[in-house]
Amino acid sequence: MKYWFLYFVTFLSLLGSLLYVFLELPPEISQGYVQKIFFFHVPSAFAMYFALISGAILSGIFLFERKQIYDQLARACLYTATFFSILVIISGPIWAKPIWGVYWTWDPRLTTTFVVFILLVGYCFIRALFQDREGSNHRGSLIGSIVALLAVLDVPLVHYSVKLWRGVHPSVIQKSDGLPENYRMGLELMVLSILLLAGLTTVLFYKLIKISELKADLLSRALKSGGKNA
Repeated sequence: MKYWFLYFVTFLSLLGSLLYVFLELPPEISQGYVQKIFFFHVPSAFAMYFALISGAILSGIFLFERKQIYDQLARACLYTATFFSILVIISGPIWAKPIWGVYWTWDPRLTTTFVVFILLVGYCFIRALFQDREGSNHRGSLIGSIVALLAVLDVPLVHYSVKLWRGVHPSVIQKSDGLPENYRMGLELMVLSILLLAGLTTVLFYKLIKISELKADLLSRALKSGGKNA
């Protein structure tokens, strides 16, 4: 129950934000109820950005310091980024189909976001494939850190892709008149709630990583001591 306050605040924030979005905000005139996916899609993208940037910074620190704590924190952040990138990739096409008539189009922002998603999934596969053990020279940590740094380089492209290549993806947040005041408040509430959820998810991933690595170390030592006794 060490993090009970974070659980409590996250739950209340999500509950209040969802009630406001679904009960207080009227359907958008041209898009109807499907537009409410916007309040999950955009905050999930923000959470992905935040977790990815944090994970990349920690990965960079690990490459210099080679301390396990930085790698563990980086993994937790990047697993969280992967989770929210999945939400972005799923919610985007669901929203796009009624509006654009297709689930997917190779719009610049969609394409660059898909690249980030692939790199994050690749990071997870690398960490699963190269399970660091004593004497492994941290191969999984080193390769994963490099992939994380490559993924974060794509973030500016995702953000500015609409302006650079004139895609069809909407950019209402940058426009002063892009969102009505009540919709903007709903978005801000959901962003806060999703970022709290991202923080909680990162904490849970970090605890899980520490437990799994401790279990692996204990098993490795037990096998070695068993071999010596034999």
